[in-house]
Amino acid sequence: MKTRSIQTTWICLVLFAWFHGPNSFAQQDEELPKLEAARTACEKDFIEKVSPLQDKYETALHSYERNFTKAGDLVSASEASEERKLAKNWNSVPFKVGQRTLNNDQLNSLLESYEKAVVQVVTPVTDRYLTGLEDLKNDFTRDGNLSAALKLEGEITAVQSGNSLLLEAARKATNEKLSKGEFAEWLKTHQIEFSGAFSGLTTLTFDDGNVRYKQVSKGTETPYEYKIDSARSILMPHAEWRVTFAKDLSSGTFSTQDNTYPITIKEKP
Repeated sequence: MKTRSIQTTWICLVLFAWFHGPNSFAQQDEELPKLEAARTACEKDFIEKVSPLQDKYETALHSYERNFTKAGDLVSASEASEERKLAKNWNSVPFKVGQRTLNNDQLNSLLESYEKAVVQVVTPVTDRYLTGLEDLKNDFTRDGNLSAALKLEGEITAVQSGNSLLLEAARKATNEKLSKGEFAEWLKTHQIEFSGAFSGLTTLTFDDGNVRYKQVSKGTETPYEYKIDSARSILMPHAEWRVTFAKDLSSGTFSTQDNTYPITIKEKP
């Protein structure tokens, strides 16, 4: 029973990626509104339950970082800082409990407590979701929609066999709340890519006041000044280039005076 509980804890989380991904079953078959509604309810429930734990974990890490710095333990302070960055973007949420360890004993103890707390609140959420999925699968079977039932069963089986964890729904919800100042900090941890008509594959990497504009095929990199002129928009004044983001920072566009290109957003390597 305990093994099943640990496995099923993460089914809802991995299915977020499935529903949002390019091969999303929910997107392919729009005649399944009940399935979409179940997914939306699970996302909302998960975010409401885990968000307070993320906030508490991040606050504790920040406190440790300050204390280690005051004590001159810069190695542990750096470790706390890096873990706090993971927590801020939901990358600290464990796929399985105990897979990660931290070098500092105090931080590792905090991590263990945090992971156990996440499992405790998420397990009932995913158990309810699994029950709903089984009911929907039975409905599909009873109505003769065997294709939908088989696809759903196949995806759950794949998840139970250890598919990767994505938390896009939670990240989007968090990003929507970022202030202009927090957006500026977020920029420094991400890289933007687009394919221009003349520049080809191009990457933009942001630092304080400057953006590195790299044309990958040509191997050239040029620094430009930029300014944040709204909560989700960046202007490069030298050529009136603009990067505009969706509110949840999951998508956006790069615009010149003549063209507009969709962008891909990645965490900075």
